[in-house]
Amino acid sequence: MASDSMGFEKRYMRSIAELLGDQSLLCMSGDLHDVLRHRLSGLFTAESLCSTIKHFDALVVKALKEWKERETVFVLDEAMKITFNAICKMLISLERVEELEKLRKDVAEVIEAMLAFPFKLPWTRFYRGLKARKRVMDTLRNIIKFRRQGLDHPKDFLQSLLMKGESPFDAPLSDAKIQDNTLTLIIAGQITTASAIAWMVKYLDENQEIQETVRALHFPLEIKDPDTLLGLDVINEMTFASKIVKEALRMASIVSWFPRVALRDCYIEGYRIMKG
Repeated sequence: MASDSMGFEKRYMRSIAELLGDQSLLCMSGDLHDVLRHRLSGLFTAESLCSTIKHFDALVVKALKEWKERETVFVLDEAMKITFNAICKMLISLERVEELEKLRKDVAEVIEAMLAFPFKLPWTRFYRGLKARKRVMDTLRNIIKFRRQGLDHPKDFLQSLLMKGESPFDAPLSDAKIQDNTLTLIIAGQITTASAIAWMVKYLDENQEIQETVRALHFPLEIKDPDTLLGLDVINEMTFASKIVKEALRMASIVSWFPRVALRDCYIEGYRIMKG
């Protein structure tokens, strides 16, 4: 159903486009979607993933030390903080605590607005979400401005979008496209990863035998050099943990829905789906 050739087209509600931006990958289809997806795939290079794994590991280690001092930990809330900090580092090299916290609060309001009725009244969540989106866009606009002026140019995902490659697919993106899709990736990366972490913790708690097995298999990897952060080489050795991740994702979907519009009347498994 993801393919236009099968008679369906991806299309989110208009209110989602208002919050994420009409230049977001989630709001595009056809050739425009393919070109943009190609540019965004640079997020998943080996070099980028290796750097992100180490940063994510450092954030988790820090969080676990802090949790020891608490009586109660809400895993999803804590995972949301960790994943937000990790995705912001990966995308825009943002690490300053004050700036991260300001951006996190604004993004959280955008997320809440995505689940609200689209009433543009001052006291509604949707209205507050639109205001928060504007603040996020202002933040990203300032970061991009500094990059284009050569005042700051770290090797991150944003910088790769600002540069022109050799392929026709690597044409420079407009600032609007970069801003909308940076917000989209922050939200998508934060929510899905945090949800997956929370579900895995739940399932491991309910299956103590599996939990003990993964501890026995993977703790020795840390003992080799306890002061070194995880890298791709160590991750590749964690085959049992990889199976746990896949099984958790199989049992609990981290993406609630995939909106599609039928381009014509059709039948799927005996059910008639009307155009629209």
